[in-house]
Amino acid sequence: MHPNYDFIRPLFCYAAGKMATMRRTKIIINPRPRCMKQQLYLILLLLIAPVFADAQLYVYAGKVLDSKTKKPLAFVSVTIAGQNKGTQSDIDGKFRVTSVNPNEELRFAFVGYETRIVSTPHATELNISLADKSYELKEVVVIAGENPAHRIIRKATDNRAKNNPEKLTSFQYYSYNKFYFTGARDTTAKPGKMITLKDTLDIPGAPENDSLKEASLKEQKRIDDFFNSQYVFLSESVSERTFLYPDLNNEVIKASKVSGLKNPQFVLMASQFQSFSFYKDYIKILDKNYLSPISPGSTSKYFFTIEDTLYNNNDSVFVISFKPRKGKNFDGLKGLLYINTNGYAIQNVIAEPEMSGLFTVKIQQQYELIDDKYWFPTQLNTDLDFSKSVQLNDRKMVGVGRTYIRDITVGVPLRKRDLSNISIDYDKKSISNSAGILDRYRVDTLSDKDRRTYHVIDSVSKAQNIEQKIKVYSVLTKGYIPMGYINMDLNKFIAVNNYEGLRLGAGINTSDKISDVFSVGVYGAYGIKDDAFKYGGNLDLHLYKRNNVKLALNYKKDVSESGAVSFRGERIPFTEKYRNLVVENMDKIELKEISLGFRSLNYLTSVIFVNEITKEVTTPYRFIKYGTFDNRFTYQEIGVTFRYAFRERLMRQAEQIVSTGTRYPVLWLQLTNGFDNLSDMNTQYTKVDVKVQKTFLIRNAGKTSVTAQAGYIDGDVPYPFAYNGKGNDKGKVRLVSDNSFQAMGMNELQRCFYCA
Repeated sequence: MHPNYDFIRPLFCYAAGKMATMRRTKIIINPRPRCMKQQLYLILLLLIAPVFADAQLYVYAGKVLDSKTKKPLAFVSVTIAGQNKGTQSDIDGKFRVTSVNPNEELRFAFVGYETRIVSTPHATELNISLADKSYELKEVVVIAGENPAHRIIRKATDNRAKNNPEKLTSFQYYSYNKFYFTGARDTTAKPGKMITLKDTLDIPGAPENDSLKEASLKEQKRIDDFFNSQYVFLSESVSERTFLYPDLNNEVIKASKVSGLKNPQFVLMASQFQSFSFYKDYIKILDKNYLSPISPGSTSKYFFTIEDTLYNNNDSVFVISFKPRKGKNFDGLKGLLYINTNGYAIQNVIAEPEMSGLFTVKIQQQYELIDDKYWFPTQLNTDLDFSKSVQLNDRKMVGVGRTYIRDITVGVPLRKRDLSNISIDYDKKSISNSAGILDRYRVDTLSDKDRRTYHVIDSVSKAQNIEQKIKVYSVLTKGYIPMGYINMDLNKFIAVNNYEGLRLGAGINTSDKISDVFSVGVYGAYGIKDDAFKYGGNLDLHLYKRNNVKLALNYKKDVSESGAVSFRGERIPFTEKYRNLVVENMDKIELKEISLGFRSLNYLTSVIFVNEITKEVTTPYRFIKYGTFDNRFTYQEIGVTFRYAFRERLMRQAEQIVSTGTRYPVLWLQLTNGFDNLSDMNTQYTKVDVKVQKTFLIRNAGKTSVTAQAGYIDGDVPYPFAYNGKGNDKGKVRLVSDNSFQAMGMNELQRCFYCA
């Protein structure tokens, strides 16, 4: 009997109803028959008690790294050698395995790496390095029958709607986003790839120069010390996302911290680098769309191979590699899919574009089963590698983005009116307490490297006035050069067309330093070919910014293309302006207009306008009016313009709200009544103009944009107030310009008017 249990033997016998006699250190139990059975139970219990006392779970935890790059390896199979029991490293390379044995052999296996078995005691924080597997070219063996990976891919494709989190009725979560930019040691660099001062000192036969070599080593140490102690850039944010099926979505920035910037609206969220999930037909990485390997028909586009089979509790996890098939022309990805047999859902993803340019990008996604029902993304990783374009000695520039999704709630009771059409916004009240919110949602506490980055970059930013320079850049993207209280309009500087030739000018607008409620602008220009000055001005009053209510007064004496139609509030894409180079038929115009613009519904914007417009043709065209031939016409107009973009999503960016687009058609409708004299209300003409724009992705073909436009006039009007077909065929010159006809000559419709 175990000596540690001698003191409890009398208690067991007493519980059995028998008395014990103690003599010094010996205990004599009265061996009567009724106590014998209890004594046998007692002996058995005392014999096995030490076994249960010593039985416990031992924890083996650590991180799996690439032996060369020292980067974490996600989704590595970690099992106890000889067993299926185990786990996978998470998206940060971390793992945790439990066993009843204090010393285990752990097996680490990952596609493309050498399998490694490690014998280790428990309670040791392990850093396991895996080496790249050296592949040898082998004879290609063709096996008859269907690729077994195709069955799994088809099942995953068939279950997309079931497993896609954005097919749920509603959900809500918080995410912590971290992005940093730094210089990582390039372990793949080869001699001659980039010749630096250090490289020249190591070339055999090169002349020895101790002072030069010492200077080079000092410079290398300075670079190493910098990147070992801090990042070049660091940002963090916390956001709350709310989703209501089918596509109502609000993501509100609750906290933000950016190295070098105090303005919380300059936020770079790592989650914006890639699609939220891998279940759509197209996966967005940065600003490009790639065909998903689990989209319908993907087995004819991608080549799939089962690389491994893992075990997760009672489920199997198939590790399937994918890459575009040879000879297939589409934007494709390559990587690994981890398909769990529980619903044939994606558990993990590693993917990168098949073709890369000046930099490479790699994404990783990790999913977890929420409420034992729903597979949901819990972490998104994005890694940018700029080694092809930016390198400093043996260090390459890399960007690292991490998004951790927490506090996931599925089935949140929501109504449509609970969500606005601003998909990304800022909570100005909570963002003032960013420090506390970031502390709550950080996965790890701030490291010394993080803190030094914030401290150093903030100091440099303040000294170099970086934040003000970013504001200047933000204004430049709007087409202005900020100059204190005024902004110079870049669009007014120079233009070229066949009527004016070279057009030179200048324009200024008051900045928000004067007022954010109103702005005043003026411009002037001179056309060298037509030898004429043009000028104009505007006054804009922002009455209610929440609904974009703006009252505008405009005046201009300028030229415009004859018969052209423009919708109030329309922004012409730059690629549509190429046609302006060959436009030669223009009218002299004078416009006086007052308009009121506002957003009346979530997706409807309206502009009401009243104007007086005079147009004078510059061609031999004449119009019979009141029995006389005339080339100058003046009308007053009353009209309204509607723009309807169903489920258009908006984003608050710095101080402005910009559209992120909609997958539905955008409709324009403009109604105009023209009068000879507005006071008499004698209508001369009624115009109805309609335009429909739709941009969509066609599987295997890419992005396509379609625009259909039509107009109707009721009344007898001169050509400048009618329509002109948008041709751009100028003899031998045929420019590719959006929304115009390359095979149609310039002003062909006008020549038809001449013929009439």
